[in-house]
Amino acid sequence: MSRIVSTTTISSSNFNKQRLVVQLKTLLAVSQLSLGYNTLDGTVIINVPDSPVITVPQLDSAVLAYNVNQLTIGELQNIVKSTARINMASVPNWATWTEDDALTWFDDNVNDTASALALLRLMVRILIALRNDTWPDVESL
Repeated sequence: MSRIVSTTTISSSNFNKQRLVVQLKTLLAVSQLSLGYNTLDGTVIINVPDSPVITVPQLDSAVLAYNVNQLTIGELQNIVKSTARINMASVPNWATWTEDDALTWFDDNVNDTASALALLRLMVRILIALRNDTWPDVESL
């Protein structure tokens, strides 16, 4: 393992360890990386495997490219999932229906083109919410 100390600093108000690790792994093209942060002077210390060789200028460039506001994929997935749950909850009574309840509601309420379209709109919302909850990163593929 190689220990590399940056000469570029990050202020503590802009430091988010999880985001920095994800971004540095991407920017430095390494799969393993342990990170330290010196709160006294704002320097970043990384430990990486000996191959590929990472230089201080490369680390400095990666630290300069770091964006505290750039969400990680995990954070984005959590946002999509929570939005999906909110959208599902906005469909009235769906969580308590049995199959018979749903069919009864259908028979009682879907009796013309307008009500059929309203139902289809609800089904589209449910389908998108289920997709986002099951595969929150599918939109980035």
